[in-house]
Order: sequence, then C-alpha cells, then structure tokens
Amino acid sequence: MSSSPTGPSRYVPARVPHLHEGRGAWANGFYSYDWSLHDVSRRHRGMGTSGHGVFLVARASSLDRSLFDELLWIQYLEVVYRGEIYVPPATVNDPFPLPWRGIHRYRNGLDCDGLPYVALPDEQRRINQGRAFEGRVRSLYSPNGAETIAVGWGSSGGMTEMSQFSVLSLIGRDHRNKEWRLGSLSSIWSVDSSGVFSFGARNADAADCALWLQRLGEGYPQYLAGPYGGDWVG
Repeated sequence: MSSSPTGPSRYVPARVPHLHEGRGAWANGFYSYDWSLHDVSRRHRGMGTSGHGVFLVARASSLDRSLFDELLWIQYLEVVYRGEIYVPPATVNDPFPLPWRGIHRYRNGLDCDGLPYVALPDEQRRINQGRAFEGRVRSLYSPNGAETIAVGWGSSGGMTEMSQFSVLSLIGRDHRNKEWRLGSLSSIWSVDSSGVFSFGARNADAADCALWLQRLGEGYPQYLAGPYGGDWVG
C-alpha cells in the first residue's frame, strides 16, 4: 500500500454500503459490471488470515472491445481501528510501520513497478482466468466471460472495533496510452465492539470518487501528471 504523505484522517461515507451483490453499467453504458461480496470468516485456512473476513469480486466487460487496448483496476483502501486510521505495531522487520491508508496492491502493497494498479500484468492475467491467490479461491468466483476481474481478501485478524473502506475503479487505457476512469465501486466491512460483523458495497458516489482521486494524487502524482486523463465521457 502506498501511504499518502499527509497525516491520517478517517473517511466517513455519506451512504454506508450494505448490499452483498449487484450489477450495472459504467461509462454511459459501454461497460457492464457485476460484483459480489462473500463472508469468508470460516475459510481462512491456506490464506494466513483470521477473524471475520470478506472476499470481493468485481467483473467488467465492454460492448466494444476496440475502445481500449487494456482494462486495469486502481483501488484506494483504508483500515480504521477504534475510530482512527490503523497503524500496525512496530516489528524488527518493520520498525516504522505506515498507516493502513493508500493505493492498494494485490500482493500486500508490493510496488516494484512504481505504478498504482491493483495487480502486476501476470497477476492480472491469473485473476482474469479465475486463478487468484494461486487458485485458493477458485470456488468463490469464476470468470464467466468477463473481460477483466478484480478481487480482494480482507480480514479483521480477530480484532473488534475495526473496519475497512475501499474505492475500486475500472481504468481503460486507450490507443494513445492515455488512461481513463470508467466507473468505481465502494465497499466496506466492519466488526463492532460486540463482535457484530457487517459488510456491503455499492456504486461509488461523487464524494467517494473525489477521495479516490485525491489519494491517488498523493500516492502517485506522476501518474496523474502523465497517463491519467480523468473520467471517460465517450
């Protein structure tokens, strides 16, 4: 995760997501999408996680595949613990841990390419083929003919008073290597002080998208100044 250089501040969405699945259209109907959230609180074996957990799947396809050469995903994510952005305890391997807020990478924030996309190209191909996490989540999703897929696995680690909010955006790269936001999905899960677990998602609203763009600019200013072109209007 690429943390922003400013101090952590919690984002409170105006409308809390609550649906567990849905579908719709982005970019003036040129792109159809569907998504689902799965409670994986009892499926941690092999994933190295614990506590309550959610698995997110988002799929998208275009009416005209000639519009863009490639479809990508960029996700902003923040974790809140007891009302504040979570900062993990310091360890020998990580004596100065960063707040869990920023542009998220599929492989625990590894950023070897300096780019903001959720997945590296070979990882994205495996996800699109239904082989995310080395096939360990094969029973939770299938490609179903989708052009591109994003997945996410989040867990509480057994902690309460914790939540995770994210904005996941579909990006299209055109023939001139300019990149455009086609649509965004907001999702959240939380465990309250009594251990009650809830989760949901919805189409991102304007405030969510503004947050995503702000955090993208903080973490990857060179991306906004270079290939990013803004919202695609057809």
